[in-house]
Amino acid sequence: MLDSAQLALYTDAYLGIIDSLSVELLYAEGLYERRFKAMLMLYHTAIAQLNKK
Repeated sequence: MLDSAQLALYTDAYLGIIDSLSVELLYAEGLYERRFKAMLMLYHTAIAQLNKK
């Protein structure tokens, strides 16, 4: 299980990615897929961390 510092870090990273995805959906072209893949990688990493413990 993640400690509180790790959980806060993942929460901030997740919110940052969600914010950037929202902006790119509105204004940018071509970067959405890259950000989406980054978000999925973050999820996979977090799940792998949880499964280790």
